[in-house]
Amino acid sequence: GPLGSEDDPIPDELLCLICKDIMTDAVVIPCCGNSYCDECIRTALLESDEHTCPTCHQNDVSPDALIANKFLRQAVNNFKNETGYTKRLRKQ
Repeated sequence: GPLGSEDDPIPDELLCLICKDIMTDAVVIPCCGNSYCDECIRTALLESDEHTCPTCHQNDVSPDALIANKFLRQAVNNFKNETGYTKRLRKQ
């Protein structure tokens, strides 16, 4: 790209606030309306003491309350199709 990066920058709205990568199975959290990868936010809620939202810090947010963000999932798919983006596999 023009900035010398090898690939297209990912639009901020497609980035998970937890892993900072393009969202996989985007879901919305009801307390503050932010979106995350399904796996990222479930893990964050389950690993916190009181199922605390990592963004607005509300407690007792059930993973069952997460809502699939179909609009965002479509946007991610469109971005991947247009750019050929593939998620980088990070070693844990």
